[in-house]
Amino acid sequence: MPNKAHYSFSSPGYYSLKVFGGLPLMNDQWINTTNLKLLKKEGNGNTYLLKEAFKDQAHLIGFIQKLNDHHFTIVSINKIEKSLI
Repeated sequence: MPNKAHYSFSSPGYYSLKVFGGLPLMNDQWINTTNLKLLKKEGNGNTYLLKEAFKDQAHLIGFIQKLNDHHFTIVSINKIEKSLI
């Protein structure tokens, strides 16, 4: 039987978020810019890759809401291993 990964929504997790927006995300103070990478500049916005640790699902959802409040479009969210941050 294959080993299934166990995900808990009440424990820390590490995620890779790809987002698109018209504002420079790197200038926002609530973003940890050491884990932020500009992927592509376009005429109507930029695509970023952010790798971040979240203490639980509520923390992740709050961060997603903040991205939404700043009018960023979430392209993808992937759970990653801590070593990939």
